[in-house]
Amino acid sequence: MKNALSVVAFVSLLIFTSKLQAQELTKIEHKNDSGYAMVDTKSTAPDADELKMIEEINLVRTNPKGYIPFVEQYIKDKKLTGEPLEYANELIKELGTQTPLAKLTYAPCMFETAKKHAVDQGTTGKIDHDSTDGKDPSKRVGENCPDNFPEWVPIGGGTSVKNGRENLAWDVNYSGYGIDARRTNIQLLVDAYVTSRGHRKTILMDGFTHCAAFVYQDYMADGTRYDRWIQMYGKEHTASSTSNNNTSTSSSPPPTPTTIPEGCPTKKPGSIAWPNLIDGKEVSQDCWNYWWNNWDK
Repeated sequence: MKNALSVVAFVSLLIFTSKLQAQELTKIEHKNDSGYAMVDTKSTAPDADELKMIEEINLVRTNPKGYIPFVEQYIKDKKLTGEPLEYANELIKELGTQTPLAKLTYAPCMFETAKKHAVDQGTTGKIDHDSTDGKDPSKRVGENCPDNFPEWVPIGGGTSVKNGRENLAWDVNYSGYGIDARRTNIQLLVDAYVTSRGHRKTILMDGFTHCAAFVYQDYMADGTRYDRWIQMYGKEHTASSTSNNNTSTSSSPPPTPTTIPEGCPTKKPGSIAWPNLIDGKEVSQDCWNYWWNNWDK
């Protein structure tokens, strides 16, 4: 039995080593400065770091209370104080009462979506949920997964949202720091200074079925290296699939106000961000839905 396990382990090591050797990083120059990104543009499947990120996402979803010690260690390692510490302690309390969620399945088409966005962001040296040609995560997921992730699906409690959710993170990589999926995942869960806790809500949102992750390196003009992470989430749709509250999935969007809701900006905002931010301020769901659906009109 031991010999058999040793053979399996050795073969697995060979496969993993071959993957590392086959990795080809492409240098992508920033358009507006002397920085550049290094992206594995030919990758067709997650590497060890990206698989670790998917593992971390599922670990906190399926065992939120069991994830608390990792957050506590993160607080110690990062020496958190002030507002970031408040956010971290808030997260710990939330994980203590969080109902375990379903494990997410890796989606190859979402991996491809994330990789394409990494290449796109590599040209700018910035991070943005919209691609340089103006496509949001939902649009990008829909293009790469047209048969499995239609534009509208019910997510958690029957609330309809667009198919693609995306978390973006950047981790300054000092000498010897190394890529660390757990550290970055906890960074997103803590969500310091993000009043909506949008990244945390995405990771802990009920109703998703699939996810993917992609990481690349971005070098600023001053030589600082950032590990840029992209997490993608979505709910697969089939003709017979239903949401958690037994409401049939549908490709039809939720009702959208035909007139601008009271208290909502009357002119097109400068920015809109999930779940309920317009120009950086929290607004009603009706207000957010109105501008989300009228953005290109």
